[in-house]
Amino acid sequence: KKRELRKVMTSCILATDMTRHSEQFARVKDRVEEHSLDSIFDYSEPEDRQMCIDLIVHANDIVNPCFTWEMSSKWAQLLVDEFYAQSRQENQWACLCRIT
Repeated sequence: KKRELRKVMTSCILATDMTRHSEQFARVKDRVEEHSLDSIFDYSEPEDRQMCIDLIVHANDIVNPCFTWEMSSKWAQLLVDEFYAQSRQENQWACLCRIT
């Protein structure tokens, strides 16, 4: 179970990587062209479930600019604050990562 959860979480994190955007878009486009809208995903298949989860995470990751400026800037500032807090925590733990 832990290994499966780790695999799901890793895939979700990688789904936020914009270098994979074109690949994700192409996979969904192919699915839409091959299937009817009500059967794009076979939720009994682990790969399809993961693809759906990854798409939801990715969509939520890139949607912020679509919000009003007030909401978008607030969320962006919260994210920056979180990154810097994480960086400070990792520096306290003597990790070798930092935001530059």
